[in-house]
Amino acid sequence: IDCLGECGGSAVEDECGICDGSGIADDACDCDGNIDDDCGICGGSNEYLDCFGECFGSAYFDDCGDCVGGNTGIDACESTVTIDLNLHAGANLISFYGLPEDTYIGNMMSSLDGVVTGVIGEGIAANPNPNFGWVGGLTNVSPTSGYWVKVNEDANLVVEDVYPSDPELVYDLHAGANLISFPYEGSIIIQDAILSEYSGEFSGFIGEGVAATYNPNLGWVGGLTEFSGGKGYWAKANSDLEFSFNISDDLRRISDSIDLTLPDEIEFNQSINQSFYFIEDVILDGQSIKDGDLILAYNGNVLVGARKWTGVYSEVPVMGYDGSVATFGYMNLGESPTFKVISNDGEEYLLESVPDWSNNEILNIGILANIVVPKTVVISNVYPNPFNPSTNISFSMDVDSWVDVSIYNINGRLVENLVSDYYADGFHHIEWNASNQSSGVYFVKINANNDIATQKIVLVK
Repeated sequence: IDCLGECGGSAVEDECGICDGSGIADDACDCDGNIDDDCGICGGSNEYLDCFGECFGSAYFDDCGDCVGGNTGIDACESTVTIDLNLHAGANLISFYGLPEDTYIGNMMSSLDGVVTGVIGEGIAANPNPNFGWVGGLTNVSPTSGYWVKVNEDANLVVEDVYPSDPELVYDLHAGANLISFPYEGSIIIQDAILSEYSGEFSGFIGEGVAATYNPNLGWVGGLTEFSGGKGYWAKANSDLEFSFNISDDLRRISDSIDLTLPDEIEFNQSINQSFYFIEDVILDGQSIKDGDLILAYNGNVLVGARKWTGVYSEVPVMGYDGSVATFGYMNLGESPTFKVISNDGEEYLLESVPDWSNNEILNIGILANIVVPKTVVISNVYPNPFNPSTNISFSMDVDSWVDVSIYNINGRLVENLVSDYYADGFHHIEWNASNQSSGVYFVKINANNDIATQKIVLVK
């Protein structure tokens, strides 16, 4: 009797125990219908297949999501990076495109021990103290913030074991100036980094000695052409908003940056207080300024900024006094800089007056023209007059000379000598504070190379 119960029958059980069965299917490796995986394991799930496609291989996905090791010939990426920023003596506007686990200001600045004199954020600061370590309200570095780092000599700021920032980092901005970071190690041109939907949300961005503002016809204009890792920026928002940079793989490229290098003899110090005058055009004796001509900014006879003319809406940085010795004599709130052009052929031109200086401002001043400087010393304005207790005295001259500015009372007696110094040709401004004087009529007398100008002024208390 066979397995079907028939006498003399031929039915038998196959290898899977099925009477008169056909046995294991051609593509199966067992009686349950399993098949071999790519490594020849019956019923396997390719668990022994590495990311490179090799059985029992050692390739794997690293922290960057790449298949590395084994027979790939590719080394694993590092989950952390080292930030190394070159700093110059003075004030440096920086940020960090990643942070280590320990963000304490002392740890972040440890490579600058003995060199760093202070770190300033937006409304917060810290200073190293020989007895107490780091003191001040700034205790930890934020991934979204920029910082002014002041050092007393050229140095490298090195931070190790840094975890890179999320490129989609969200910045919670308030209306006005926000000191922010850039969350990517490379560089992205400003037109790509700021999506068009955000263009109208900002009056501009300010970097260290450079700035950009949005023009509805020309797009972004100014010397700031790209955002770069390691740099900090003032984002000037028109209103409160949440904002992210547009950072994607196809945008991670460097722009054709503008050459802003100044001649060696044109020197001024970077200040943490700075403003930018965007000029549409400059007319010199009826002709437009040429590329490469220099625009210099002065406070009295102190050079406080300079820029090569690079085309329409070039911006001139003008530095302010920030309390440091290096910026002594620089602009203060309410003072007006004097602009001068030095053309490629060496000709000098004095430009029209520009608006008063204030910190972190972007000023669009349209078209400027040169003015003819009087051939003698001239008191161009005394304002206010009458005054109490201070008045501003403006004068001009056509040659460099030693200048003496004095105040006399109505009897011709010397009351106070305001200035006795060497001045460059052009327009200048000084202030007389008469708090200690009585009401009455006084005279301003200016002597420049024996060329004398006088002006009556009235103090009313």
